[in-house]
Parts: sequence; structure tokens; C-alpha cells
Amino acid sequence: MLDQINQIMTQAKTKSQSAEVFAVNNVQTPVIFHANNLKSVETKQSQGYALRVFHNGKVGFASSSKPDDVEHVVQNALDTSQYGVSVNYEFSRHKDFPDIEVFDPETEAIPVEQMISIGEELIERIRSFNSQLLCDCRIVKSTSDVYLVNSEGGFSQYRKTVFAVSFEGTLMIGTDMLFVMDSIVSCHPVREMTSIVTNVIEQLSHSKQTSKISNHKIPVVFTPQAVSSVLMNPLLSALNGRSVLRDISPFSSKLSCKIMDSRISLQDDPTIPFIPASRPSDAEGIPSRQTVLIEDGVLKSFLYDLQTAAYMGTVSTASASRSINALPSPAPGVLRLSPGSKNHQKILDGVSEGIIVEQLIGAGQSNVQGGDFSGNILLGYRFQNGEIIGRVKDTMISGNVHEILNQVLDVSEDGRWIGGYLWSPYIMLDGISVASST
Repeated sequence: MLDQINQIMTQAKTKSQSAEVFAVNNVQTPVIFHANNLKSVETKQSQGYALRVFHNGKVGFASSSKPDDVEHVVQNALDTSQYGVSVNYEFSRHKDFPDIEVFDPETEAIPVEQMISIGEELIERIRSFNSQLLCDCRIVKSTSDVYLVNSEGGFSQYRKTVFAVSFEGTLMIGTDMLFVMDSIVSCHPVREMTSIVTNVIEQLSHSKQTSKISNHKIPVVFTPQAVSSVLMNPLLSALNGRSVLRDISPFSSKLSCKIMDSRISLQDDPTIPFIPASRPSDAEGIPSRQTVLIEDGVLKSFLYDLQTAAYMGTVSTASASRSINALPSPAPGVLRLSPGSKNHQKILDGVSEGIIVEQLIGAGQSNVQGGDFSGNILLGYRFQNGEIIGRVKDTMISGNVHEILNQVLDVSEDGRWIGGYLWSPYIMLDGISVASST
């Protein structure tokens, strides 16, 4: 692939002021189970490259997945520059990067037969608790080679492995459908399924009974999974440098101001080894580093790539993210929310009534930019005085992330990694509206 990159750079440098090539080669093997049975096994390889040029003071862009498409890509990038934004930054000159371990040769080498056995064992262990459960499971290993080369001398290259196990079970209870789920994502091969088995069986146990909820505001506990799927999108949108640049972030004028409860601290740290979202450099060749976004409730930084940082008169936070088919934009690497001081079970004790939320339906369809969310609880439980008494049905919650994060009741010391990019504790929040039709 380096030969292709060098060919593109040779042509692009002679026809533009500056040029940059971003390229990815990925080999992925998914093993898929559906309705308790093995459905498919395949290995897929994909590669592509993207060219960004500075031409006549503007940015041009083109991409391709065809190895022999060099001249076409260069010309397309030059042609699109006439419609591009004005250039107000330079490409990275970095060649040296922190040694962030994200490649495990054992992941690359794990045989398909072992991946199949992992899926079979996972389904068998969970169905031994309830044989009526219909199980879907996906075990995927992938290896990616990432390259970044530019005409200013910047060069970044690294290899990453990812191993992901995801499980979803469906149970028919009369006319009701119960969905239970869990997943693990790592750079290492995941061979031990106990944590998924334990979590799913716990979900099934808590769901044996149903419990009614009255329509009023009560404490709501967001599990790490719910924090990721419900709270993080509105929060990250507000912390995105592009939102600040457009002046549509509710935090635009609040740098160094207290914006939420002092128990909330959030940092972006893609230097943690063997976490899938970690990397030695961002997608523009800026060395990865830790960025404190919120500290004790005080806004400390936004996420910037080169372009947004230049417009805002600051520097990149090494937060550029991109696919082959798009220009870079700011995005987090690896996020960590700070833990509290007691186990999540302890934060339930003494609370007369509340809801635990695992999953919502439709949480991303509200005014994300403004922080609003609402959705039906796909999986959640009612608890009283620390004891879970049943699953809630036909229940909706709604609120505003920026408001409820000022109404934190407690944060747990324990938590977990979600999706290979976020470590989160359990967070108990007040001020959330609950509406139930039962």
C-alpha cells in the first residue's frame, strides 16, 4: 500500500501547494450466530486511500478503493478544491509518536474454529439458564494498518487489532418480548465469556417479574451502557470544536466555567494501551495525548482537529477522526469518566424508589445538539430501598443532559469499558421525567 501512497504523493505534490494521503487496509473475520445456530463465517479485506490537497488556497478532497485509480484521485482532489474552504492551517510535520500498544498478534492468529467455539459456549451457557432464549451472537476479529503521509514530512503508521464479542437474546413472554444483551471489545482476543454470561443471566433474573411505575420524577440510575448510549452523544456534541465554531454548542462561552456537578470529570486519553480506540496519532498525524475536557464539573477544553483549532485560534487536541470517504472532523479517542467512592449497589441502598436504565429505544432522535433526550425503556428495572423488584414496561424517560448532569445524586466507584472507547461508572440522576402507560 505504501507504493500507492508514494505514487499519489508524487503526483499531488507537483500540482498543489500541499498534499496529504490517509490510507487504511483492513482484514476482518466475522463469525455470526443467529437463532442459536451458526449462520456464517467469512473473511473480508478492504482498503482505500484519501487525498487532501491545498490548491489555490483552498482544500480539495478525493478518495478511492481502487489500486490503479491514482491519476483520477489526484485530478478529482484538484477539481474539488475550487469548492473547498479556505486554508488557514498547515499539515502536521510530526514523525515521532508515543508508543501506544494496540496490536496483539494473538488476535490476528486466533483460528476461526476457536471463534466458533467461543460463540457456541457463550450461547450454551446462557441458554442453560433459560432454554427458551433465542440467541444472536457475533464474534469478530480484525487487523487494520493505518497510514498518514503528507508533503510537509509528516508520517504516521501503525497496526491495530480488535476482537469483539456481542450477544443479544430475545425471549417471548406471552405477548411481550424481552431483549437482553452485552458485549466486550478489546485489542486482545476475548476467550473468557464469564462476564457476558453473568451480566445476561442477571438481566434475565431481574426481568422475571414486571413492576409498574407511577408518572412522576424519580431517581434514575444509568448503567455504563446507558451512559454511553443516552448521555454521551449530547455531551460530546457540545464538546465538539465544530459545534463551538458554529456557535451552536451550549458550552461555547463557558470555558473555565462550572457546567455540571463537581462529581463529573471527563478526559479523552487515547494513549491507554490495548483499548481499541487508542492510537499513536490522530487521523491528521498529531501525536496522541491526554486532554482533560471536564474537571470537577468545570469545562477545561473542547475537542479540536487542525481546521477547527485554526479557526478558533488554538491548537489541535489530537482529536481528528475520519473515514476514507470523508475529511477529518473532531471526535473523541478514549473517554474516561471519573469514578465515585462507593459500589453501585450502595448508591441504590436507602433510595425509596427509582429506575435502573440499561437500554433505551429512540434516545438519539431528540434535539441532541441542545442536550435533549427521550425514549422508551427497552431494558430497565424498578428498585426500592436497594432491591430490584422487576422489569419496567411501556415506560418512557426524558430530560436534558446538560440539566440533569447538574442534578447528580451519586456516582459509583465501579464501572466498565463500553464499546472499546468509554470507561463509565453508574450514575444516579435526578430531574428525569418518567411516564408509564401501565
